[in-house]
Order: sequence, then C-alpha cells, then structure tokens
Amino acid sequence: MKKQMCILGLALLSLFACQEKIGEEQPQKMSWQAQRPFQDIDIPFEEYEIDADQDTVLVLPQGGAFYFKGGALRQANGDTVYGKVSLKYRIFHDAPSAFLAGMPMAYEAQGKKQYMATAGMFELRAEQNGAQLQMGEAMKMKTPSFQKEGNYSFFHLKEEDGKWEYLDQEYEIEENKSKQKALKKVKYKAQNILKMPLEAKYFCFDYSAILDVTYSEDYGQIYANRENPVVGQKAHKYGLSWLNSSCYKSIDYKGTSLPAAMMVWKRLSGGRFPAWTKDKDFDALALEPIRGNIYRLTLNSHDGTEEWSGRIEAVMPLKQLYRYSPESWARNYEKNMAEIEVEMQRLRQEADLFRSFELSEFGIYNYDRFLKWEDAQPIVAQFEVEGIDLPANFKLEKVFCFPLNEASLIDLPAHDWNKIRLHPDRPLRFLTVLPNDQVGLFDLDDFAAIDWAEIDNRPADQPYRIVLQAQSGQIKTLADVEQLFAPKLAVR
Repeated sequence: MKKQMCILGLALLSLFACQEKIGEEQPQKMSWQAQRPFQDIDIPFEEYEIDADQDTVLVLPQGGAFYFKGGALRQANGDTVYGKVSLKYRIFHDAPSAFLAGMPMAYEAQGKKQYMATAGMFELRAEQNGAQLQMGEAMKMKTPSFQKEGNYSFFHLKEEDGKWEYLDQEYEIEENKSKQKALKKVKYKAQNILKMPLEAKYFCFDYSAILDVTYSEDYGQIYANRENPVVGQKAHKYGLSWLNSSCYKSIDYKGTSLPAAMMVWKRLSGGRFPAWTKDKDFDALALEPIRGNIYRLTLNSHDGTEEWSGRIEAVMPLKQLYRYSPESWARNYEKNMAEIEVEMQRLRQEADLFRSFELSEFGIYNYDRFLKWEDAQPIVAQFEVEGIDLPANFKLEKVFCFPLNEASLIDLPAHDWNKIRLHPDRPLRFLTVLPNDQVGLFDLDDFAAIDWAEIDNRPADQPYRIVLQAQSGQIKTLADVEQLFAPKLAVR
C-alpha cells in the first residue's frame, strides 16, 4: 500500500473546505471549522491509496485496522466510485494533539456542559481527485486506544455545528497482547543487562574460580599468583564479590551442563550474605533447582550455628564476564539501554487495546468519558499574563486547561471563568496563546504553590488571580509543542 504524510498546510483545506466548488459531486458546505491555536501546526493525516473496487484490509501504524469492502464508496450524488482513492486517517490520542488540531472536548446536552477525557479520538476521510467521498455501506474498523480504565462512550462530531452527538453503538474491546508481550520482553532485557560495576547482589562461590578464569586454567600461573592482589583488584573492577565456599555441583545453563562454581550468580532473595560466609573456614552449602536458572541456596556456618537461605539465579559463565573488560561492558550497557529506550518509545506509541465497531459515514469520532469537575472547589478566576509586553489592543479571551494525567482539554472562554473548579489533589495546567505564536503558562509548579487556605476563606464572588507567565520563544513546530508538554503532561 502506498503511504504518504499529508502536507500540513493542506490538511484542513481538504477536510474543512469552505469554498464552494463547481459540480454536483461536491458535498454540502460545512459550517463548523476547527479553530487551531497555531495556524502553521496541525496533526498530519496518514494517507493510503486503495482500490475502491476491491476488498482491502489496512493495518494502522499504531495498531488496529480498516476493513474496507470493495464498491462501498459513493460520490456526493450517490454514484458508485471506481478506481484509486485516497483514504486519510489521523488520531488524537492525548490532550496536546486535540489542542493542536482545534478539536472540541466538551459535550452539551439539556443546558449542561460536561468536559471529556478521551480514550481515542480519530478522523477518517476518503477522496478521489480532490472530491470528498461518502460511504454507501458501513465500514468495519478496529482503532487503537490508549486508556484502559473507566467507561467510555462513543461520540460523533456533527460538522454542521461542531457539537458531539452520542452514538448508542456497541463496540468490542480487545487487549493489545503483542504490546504486552513486547513490553515484558523489553523489561526483562533491561533487568538483565549487566551494569558495570556489578551491584552487590552479584557473586561467585569461591575465589579459586576467579583465579581460573584470570589465568585460563594455567595451573602454574594460578599457583604463582594465588596471593597476587591484582587478581582481586580486577574482580572488584567488575564489581564481583565471592563467598569462601567450594561448590562441586553442575547446573544446566541454556542446555549446557556447566560447573556451578564457574558461574556468575545473582542473589534474588534472602538479604545480604552474613559476614561468616566470607570466613575461610566456611565450606558448607546446598544448591537445589527451583525453575530455569533459579536455585535455592542454603549456607551453613562452619560451627553449624548459623544458616542463610535464599533464591539465586545463574547469570552467565565467569569466562563470558572476563572475555570483555569492565570498560567494554560499561559501553555495551549504555548502547543496550539506548536501544531499549528507543524500543520503549516505539511501544508507547502503540495502543494498549483496540475497540472494534462499524461506521456508516466519514468524519471525526471519539471514545470519551466525562471528567468529574463538579466535586472540586468552585472559584471565580481572573486570568492575567505577565512577562511580556502585549499590544495595547490585546485582550485575554480564552484559556486552555489541561488536567494532569488525563487525556483531556478544557476550553475556557472568558464567560466561563466563573465556573472553574480547583482541588489540591487534581493538579491543573493553564495555557493561553499569545500574539506572535507565544504562550503564557500557569504550570504545575504554580499550581503546587496555591494557598488553599486563601481560597477556602475568600468570598465566593471574589475573583481569584491566576497569573500565566509568558514563555520565551515561539511555537513553530510539532517539536516545540512536544517540548512544551513533555516535562509534566505525559499521558501514557
């Protein structure tokens, strides 16, 4: 399938075209238009070329798929569409993406306004030769979702007025098992990458094994250097400690029988080894298999009065550890951890689960639940901006509110500033867009500094002053926005 990113400058032109075009095939002019905060920045579409005549399954990069039935597309006049068409899709899975695209996140019904937290908002369009197409038959979809908790309902954005309508539609939920499996694998790898020097929980049974690997079992060299302090110093560079106990058992390690004494071990339980295990007279242990590379180790003092027991894991042969210098292991650790972070970043972009349903028309859809806004302290807010010289004709008319750890955006025009609610356990960030693509910010540190006693004791109708500090620099790219939100508003 051909995939290309939609040019940012044309994204909304194709989506919310307000100029009338000549011809009967053009859909009716839409009255609602997204009000983006930065006109040069938008969430781009992913664009796929498909054959309108053929059944097609399109797999989405975040997971999920479109199940497209051949012959299901129609022109505006109802004629069946043939040949190649462009299918466009984009997702708004967090508050910053909804903010950038100018997506509304409030629901109004029976005179009551409620704010939404999304589990996956998306937009789907189809066009041929610049003309938008319609669905003649329902299309089955499995879309990615990044929120597990809570009960979410399904909504469709009415493009004649920009208001959400509730869709009484059942949908199926499927967990992303491949992501869970991949996360488990990556976390296991991260836990088992050796960091130099080794932590205190890594050890071997006896110093004689360290002599063996240091001098490659050259017994003449081993005998001559048995008191050489350089041997122990090198072991300490690895962070390797040792007991003073011989172990004559063999273990099965990755299908090979190896002497337990010639392995690097990791202590999993039992706490630190007692001091008497370092005594040269100590020479009593028992090693019993549990599962895989994990064993039960029991140690007894020479006089039989003390015992230590815990689980240990065979990590690698000592020869493998000594094959590389401690410096080489350290470089390898940094490289592996960097690769793991790249993989974790990729997995964070994958959905936690999928929701399956059928659509009968193109447009913007949303899985939402309503925020619990009413049980916080009501205040009358007075927003102000400091740290910048603003034009004389500038008037602060709108503020955006971003609740911490919620995929939610609360749009607050000036006439709603008397309906704001605050709660000390629910941190909020306030942001406003200033001239010249700058922003003013009331950050989470500012929220943490709120004097709640002052709020509790002030008259209900007395405005509470909230100062947004102008941020240096302009917001020009998606990266600028990501940097603005990244420190404290990570959604997943």
